[in-house]
Amino acid sequence: MPRVAVTGGELEFAEYGHGPEVVISAQWAFREGGYQALLGLTLPERFRVFAVTLRGYGNSMPETPNLGDDWYDTWADDVYQCSRAWGFDRFLYTGASHGAGVGWHLALRHPEMMRGLVSVAGAPKDRTSLRSPEELARAIAERQRQPTPLRPDWPQRSLPRAATNEELAALLETIHVPTLLVAGVQDEVISLEDTLRALRAVKASRAVLFEDGKHSIGSEHAMDIVRQIVAFADALAQLPKSTL
Repeated sequence: MPRVAVTGGELEFAEYGHGPEVVISAQWAFREGGYQALLGLTLPERFRVFAVTLRGYGNSMPETPNLGDDWYDTWADDVYQCSRAWGFDRFLYTGASHGAGVGWHLALRHPEMMRGLVSVAGAPKDRTSLRSPEELARAIAERQRQPTPLRPDWPQRSLPRAATNEELAALLETIHVPTLLVAGVQDEVISLEDTLRALRAVKASRAVLFEDGKHSIGSEHAMDIVRQIVAFADALAQLPKSTL
């Protein structure tokens, strides 16, 4: 697979489609049949989709030290560097779960680059339901005992410096990037209230809910999500440039 240079090394990526509308997505790994590839494969003349493997995973800079609370900021900056290396001034970003978390950090750190954000099963989590440091330490220790180590138990949440739901809402209120929240009502990781909190806080946002959707909606409802992204991109195209 091709690679792109960023600070400290290179990131692996796949590319789908050749259209004028650029979409970037970044994940630890991409599910087979996921909506990101499907978007570029089914509408290749409209969308050009870049699926970036985040640093620390796959063949993207595997020798990466633990960055603590700085993982999501670093991943967001990596996506920014990718876009500049490819020569893009603006792009639509989408991600599922942790990949959506990267998008929230992009919207705060590099909003001028973003035409819009599509968060799939990835609204920032309730601050009262997070695991304690002791629970995290036990989870990390358990993973280290596995014969074939699983992915490091690095960031547990996006926007980690918001300690309370009030702080989280206040931070989300500063985001002015047009945002589409796609969520599953049956999601066992991101609650409906998590999605509604983000919807209430982000002014230029809208939401699409799947009643039977779980955390894996990115693959289980892949074609439905492609249709929602197309509709969202159509709506963005109608907005005055001064509002984007």
